[in-house]
Amino acid sequence: MSTLPEARYRAIQTRYLGPTDFRGSRVVADAGDRASRIVLDWDDRLNPEQNHAAAAVALTEKMGWVGEYYSPLVGGAFPDRYVWVFQPKPEANS
Repeated sequence: MSTLPEARYRAIQTRYLGPTDFRGSRVVADAGDRASRIVLDWDDRLNPEQNHAAAAVALTEKMGWVGEYYSPLVGGAFPDRYVWVFQPKPEANS
């Protein structure tokens, strides 16, 4: 059985968590494991896509995914979540 190579880029998914009796609305972001999970309070000054984007960017900062990665992230909405992926760095001669 062969093993998969280590991923250079990991997709990030974000999802909305509605308010409870104890906490306000939040957005959670992760890259497929608990170590990469981050939860941010919902910012009413931002629209939904901006809240999800902010969580994705905060996750890249938490994980130290800087330098070889290029932002902005590209995201798309599904009915219950957003998925974000990295863009490759543009070529220097382009």
